[in-house]
Amino acid sequence: MELKGKQIYGYDFQRQKPLLNYIVDFYCNELELVIELDGYSHQFEEVVIKDENKEVELKKIRVNDIKV
Repeated sequence: MELKGKQIYGYDFQRQKPLLNYIVDFYCNELELVIELDGYSHQFEEVVIKDENKEVELKKIRVNDIKV
């Protein structure tokens, strides 16, 4: 499934979108949804902590996130 070109039910996803002090992988303003693609580096404790902090901050502005 592709996120570009409104191919998912007509929703527009922006790639590498700055939000707060973070850059999220994909963001849909209409759905208030972030999709994060977690690769190998997300197994390290330091990165896990940063990811948790990012999730908390995004929830404060009512943005939900999905990790893939």
